Amino acid sequence: MGDKRSNLFQLLKAGTTTIINALGAAIFTYALSLKLLEITGSALGYGVNIFIGPIIGLILSPIISKVVDKYPRKNVAIVAEIALVICLAIFLIIYPLAVKTNLLVVSVVFVSISNICARFFSISYLSSTPDIVSKDYLQKLNAIQTTGVAIAGIAALPLAGYIYGKIAFEYIILIEIITEVLTIFLTVITKFKAHRNEEKAHETGRKLIEILQGDIVGFNYLFYIKLCYMI
Repeated sequence: MGDKRSNLFQLLKAGTTTIINALGAAIFTYALSLKLLEITGSALGYGVNIFIGPIIGLILSPIISKVVDKYPRKNVAIVAEIALVICLAIFLIIYPLAVKTNLLVVSVVFVSISNICARFFSISYLSSTPDIVSKDYLQKLNAIQTTGVAIAGIAALPLAGYIYGKIAFEYIILIEIITEVLTIFLTVITKFKAHRNEEKAHETGRKLIEILQGDIVGFNYLFYIKLCYMI
């Protein structure tokens, strides 16, 4: 009974972490894209987030997977999120100046760094399902995480459009910082177990493939947006 309750609590924490992180990141990504489209009037500006993420993922995936397999995944995830919060805070501070100078260039630098942090977190956390729950609950956790990310992706676009039209972009950055801080808190209170290196490598590789497949979808979406803009 105690083990079941513990696993259910772990499922709740991990599922909440995944949904909050995915939803916050997706809303911010769309909102930043809308801001760049508004300022630059270019589809390239709109698609900068979608374009840079997959490129960074493809280039750095071997390094990220090695780091995730070498060091405790919980530590990697927390450090990555802390770095992302710092990056967001800096972006929030320099944003007013960037709008007056060249927001696109600043955003490219920011998106590049933030994507590196996000990749480290995503791969380390999503590949940690064997560390979070027992074997009997692995399928449930994977289903919750997959469904949560999918729902976040669907809900993020209309939410981002609504929020973008209602509040200043600085507050959207602040909302993203809050979601990342919540992600850190939930990750800290979630228990991770140690597993053998070969088990870790297998799960990391599987999640890395899933994320890279998502990158391919991102490239296709960018092409679609560019085509629509040209038409």
